[in-house]
Amino acid sequence: MILLDTSGLVAALFPDQQDHSACARVVLESEGPFILSPFVLAEVDHLVTRYAGTAVEIELLREVASGAYLLADFHESDIDEIVSILRRYDDQPIGIAVASLVVLSRRHGTRDVLTLDERNFRALRAAHGKPFRILPADDYRR
Repeated sequence: MILLDTSGLVAALFPDQQDHSACARVVLESEGPFILSPFVLAEVDHLVTRYAGTAVEIELLREVASGAYLLADFHESDIDEIVSILRRYDDQPIGIAVASLVVLSRRHGTRDVLTLDERNFRALRAAHGKPFRILPADDYRR
């Protein structure tokens, strides 16, 4: 079970990205499931539309709709938890997308996150107060 952050997913999807090979390998070699926050999806959608166009955006959304990713639900209580996380880490501008992955880590009991954002995820705590396992950086197969 791997949480998907914006930077890791974009790098995995687009061969012209600097860390494409490492991020794509994590996705290809993992059995999943890949958990996608709707807030991360919104960020990815914005970047895909802006830099690759509407046709690629539609292709990505069809992939999400087909079940390639587990699109997480968020409720009012989850937003309260996000607010608590943002307050706890108010010295770092982590934003709602990253904070939502902390919530999903706790919900699903996973520490694995596909991301290139080591600075933020090294400071945050995942499920059970443990550090995140940042992929591909912490991947022993690298």
